[in-house]
Amino acid sequence: MEGVKERKEEKYILRNEHAALTVWPAGIPLDHPDHCHHQHHHLNQYEPAPGPRFSFISNENTSLGIFDTSTIEFRGKLRGKAWKTTMAEAVDVQVIKSNLGCARFPGLDDFGPEALTLEARLPEIGQVCVDFALHTIGPSMVLRLRCPALACSHDVRLDEFVLFDGDCDVSQGPRRDGKSLARIWWEYLSRRVRGLGPRRVFVNGWNAWSFTGVVQQGARPSAPGLPGILSAAFHHGAGPAEFDRSNNKELYSEMFAHVSDKSRGTGLLLGFLTQHEQFGAFSFDECFVEVGAHCRCDGQLLKAGELMQSDWCLVELQTTLPEEPFATFIARAGRVNTALLEEKYKIIACRPDTKNVPVGWCSWYHFYEAISEDNLLSNLEMMANLRPQLPLQLFQIDDGYQRAWGDWLKIDPLKFPNKSMRDMVDAVRSRGLRPGLWLAPMAVDKHSQIAADHPDWIIRQQGGLSHGWAANSANVGKWFYGLDVTLPEVQAFIRETLTTVSHGAWSFDYLKLDFLYVAALKGARSDPTLNTAQVLQLALRLIREAVGPSTYILGCGSPLGATIGWVNANRVSADAGPAWLPVFPLPDCKWNLPCGRNMVRNTINRLPMHGVWWVNDPDCMLLRESTQFTPAEVIGIATVKALSGGSFLVSDDLQSVSHRRMRIAQVMLPVIGRAAIALDLLEREMPEILRLYVDQDSFSEETSMCHAANTFFSHHVPQDPWVVVGFCNWDDAKKHSMHPYKSILRPLLVDVGPVIILHIFEFWTSKYFQVRLNLDLNPDALMSTADFFDGMDGGEIQPHSARLYAMRVDPRQIPSALTSTSQGAESARGSTMRRAPLYLGSDVHFSCGWELRKCIWGEESDYLDKAKVTRVSVHVVIDAGKVVDGTSHHIWLDLPGSEDSIKLDGAPEGSERVNFSVKGIYEGLEESTAPSLPTLFSGKHRSEGALATAAPRSPSIRRTVWKIRFPEGHSQRISWTLNYISTFDQDDQIRKDVQKK
Repeated sequence: MEGVKERKEEKYILRNEHAALTVWPAGIPLDHPDHCHHQHHHLNQYEPAPGPRFSFISNENTSLGIFDTSTIEFRGKLRGKAWKTTMAEAVDVQVIKSNLGCARFPGLDDFGPEALTLEARLPEIGQVCVDFALHTIGPSMVLRLRCPALACSHDVRLDEFVLFDGDCDVSQGPRRDGKSLARIWWEYLSRRVRGLGPRRVFVNGWNAWSFTGVVQQGARPSAPGLPGILSAAFHHGAGPAEFDRSNNKELYSEMFAHVSDKSRGTGLLLGFLTQHEQFGAFSFDECFVEVGAHCRCDGQLLKAGELMQSDWCLVELQTTLPEEPFATFIARAGRVNTALLEEKYKIIACRPDTKNVPVGWCSWYHFYEAISEDNLLSNLEMMANLRPQLPLQLFQIDDGYQRAWGDWLKIDPLKFPNKSMRDMVDAVRSRGLRPGLWLAPMAVDKHSQIAADHPDWIIRQQGGLSHGWAANSANVGKWFYGLDVTLPEVQAFIRETLTTVSHGAWSFDYLKLDFLYVAALKGARSDPTLNTAQVLQLALRLIREAVGPSTYILGCGSPLGATIGWVNANRVSADAGPAWLPVFPLPDCKWNLPCGRNMVRNTINRLPMHGVWWVNDPDCMLLRESTQFTPAEVIGIATVKALSGGSFLVSDDLQSVSHRRMRIAQVMLPVIGRAAIALDLLEREMPEILRLYVDQDSFSEETSMCHAANTFFSHHVPQDPWVVVGFCNWDDAKKHSMHPYKSILRPLLVDVGPVIILHIFEFWTSKYFQVRLNLDLNPDALMSTADFFDGMDGGEIQPHSARLYAMRVDPRQIPSALTSTSQGAESARGSTMRRAPLYLGSDVHFSCGWELRKCIWGEESDYLDKAKVTRVSVHVVIDAGKVVDGTSHHIWLDLPGSEDSIKLDGAPEGSERVNFSVKGIYEGLEESTAPSLPTLFSGKHRSEGALATAAPRSPSIRRTVWKIRFPEGHSQRISWTLNYISTFDQDDQIRKDVQKK
């Protein structure tokens, strides 16, 4: 880095409005105030190690940040013996200021312009530089290590290096409860003895199958249920297997991590923006105080004169926890990886296409390896016949077509007598469907022909008793080999295979590429100067160049951070499996074992990646009743998959799926393409409150609403944004669930009055509710499932299941009229909107609104027997996205007027008024004395925490909800014209109410 050398100062500081970065090139003097700054974290006297250090703290809360952090420790082997060097041994230590910032690195041009570089010289390494840059505005910084020209004079093999190691603090500064320091210490000591603390660390697993979720302070971190010899290769990343556990590091998070403190609402976000140079991870001690950033090198041979560097590491301080705590990192990593691929490799990086999410059928979870030409063609025929009702597009052939892993182009003649995969592709395309194929290009079976012919292609273990054996691939029901992609011959083999299946004789344009982690197995390769992360990048580049930019790639079994920009979609969860828990004898394994729980947990915790890094793949949906899933569990899994916005594939013999289960799949299609937010992401290991925000931007151009040509329909009813909220229960017993209204409705509470009317439609039970509340008077009001139930269940959610609520804030708000300063006069739009019908939902699509294409209405006043009446006509058009049976589907409309004033004409037989009660939240009032005007609602819960129920009492808010049946027959696009005469003059009543007020 270019710069001007400064005279040696005690410390160097970069500062912006929100944060300060300080570097001490010679360590912190014992008598310096900064040395004592963080002593209270430790029970023992704080004694910093010698050598350069840095800290990064918030200006708003000077105890939020990372403190007294030492930099750089190298570990490996020197001439075959264990070797370590640290910055405590460094000489010629200095700091250089620069005005370049990170402008030269793709995606980081908003860091700087000022930057600091810590320079030093270390034995066997030579010059070491640590670059620091502060964001121009926000409380975030980036740093990386560079060795511009390695000075290795001997055989040096690097196992890993520590980018930094220090203390993180998200617990200091003003507490919301104002507790004293003595009280804080007492709670700390008590937690060490008795239980859980307020800190939480969000852990990201290395692989799609690796555990991902929040771990609470004091809780025991989850560990794989299978022994390391069977599972370590799935998860090792830069984690425990490579580190010395004697340093009291108890928790590891791959690529990124988040530390938060519930009692203060503060957080610290850490993340390696790419995984191109090394696999990076963060380690935490048992108290979640000490944090280290580690980069794994796997015995990489260092060459004198070569450049070695780390990936950029982001550190962000969060003085107030945002609703989406990882959003800035996920977005930044997406931009950096995309820009890096296009600049470094001159390719067009994959950008997630959420308008064309894969939906289809997969052979694996029903047939497994026992696929054949007959059972594939049977399901293909049924899929084509069902397509009008179940619009699946992708037909994916999974494992079992080949003779062995590695011998991909040799079809099993017993299963496919024609010995031609091209015939299968043509059969799929002739039915208007898309053919897809599974393969694992870097994995080979031990008994395969490729392994027998080329044993030198196999990655081998290095050193110890197992020297020369095949590298441990972990066990997936069998052991297999990994190919050394640093060999030109292996590259040519993979290129030929992928070219054949994509553009050559087979012509598949959708590939599911599995077990990609195999390229990064720990072991000896022909090129020892590349570490496993660099080898995987080599493999991914080889794959994309072989199949070309037009082939859709679903990555699976891959280290997540490494695949950004290379794949179109990526698996983010464990395998689905046929039961909620893993099969006996390992029901408590929360890692790679296939089951519904592990799939659901990782899918929810990785929702932020969808649409930014790739299209999320939450694995397949199993609908058949022969699995061990209960009906309630199928609903819970379907809710998560629908709200994930990711790819949707069913994996059953379609002939075995009942009509009831098939309908669950129907209402999830079309996929909406947008991911929900887990509102309790940092609260529990398996979040339970999922909110999907839906607006017109969620729809493609074809689904936008338009005006009708009929001039009588003078008013077009826009569909205002709404939210679809999943209330889930992942416990083993049924329970109520609750969450603050303000959190649930946050994106809808823009430009609305203090009192809101809330329409709530529960999709799975088709029940409608209405709530009126005042969030100004009680911002902490809770929505509870106990308040919304019908029948004897008491509102409790079944184990491993969910409720799905479509929630709309009524756009025809009354407070504007009741507080008018113009003698009750109101705007034309307000008057119009109060008389407008409101679409509430349907039972044809889980979103309760995607299906609406048009809602227009007209009215004209008349006098009947000297009484003023209003003739109203409403025209509604629904496009279900598939053919539906009219006799079993309905929409729900809210129409202006009281029940006795509406006689609906034009609705199919079977349509009916919906009997519902208005739920209001009162304080200290009995139901019989509930206020008649919604502006008086306090919005507070009564002592038992339930909602009071009352009939709508104010004449100015009279409306009627109708459940309108679809016309008989089977169709995709349905329209109604509904006519009624209302004898209720709502505008006149509003004026009277205002005058009384």
